[in-house]
Amino acid sequence: MSDFYSLSNILKKHAHYNVIYGERSNGKTYSVLLYGLEEFYTKGSQLAIIRRWKTDLDSMQANEMVKGLINDGEVSRVTNGEYDTIVYRNKVWTLAKIVDGDVELDDKPFAFGFALSLEEHYKSTSFNNIRNILFDEFISRDYYLPDE
Repeated sequence: MSDFYSLSNILKKHAHYNVIYGERSNGKTYSVLLYGLEEFYTKGSQLAIIRRWKTDLDSMQANEMVKGLINDGEVSRVTNGEYDTIVYRNKVWTLAKIVDGDVELDDKPFAFGFALSLEEHYKSTSFNNIRNILFDEFISRDYYLPDE
């Protein structure tokens, strides 16, 4: 992971908001997901993952987003072997352990997915443990949503 993007310099700024621009596929999303995982496991802080469209949170894309953390052994490393994978269901990512072919889920999600195109559906719901937000792929090649 050392050849890819690291949050260490930007976190030293202690800013309320950080905007990260950079070349594609250099590890920006990966590094924020890893930070979110570490914050969840050590402090119980949950992560919000915001994408522009509902289809960006379909199972295939959502699973693909965390696949690197799983394949690189980061889930197991961060949780000291307590968990070894992440399961995505219904816009929620949860830590899990595979034991004898069965998946044992943690009680609490580590991250929630939100689509800007569905913003009207979230207005009466509380997410009290979300402390970090990843607004991923926020630059559009085509057009923006109304009032985005």
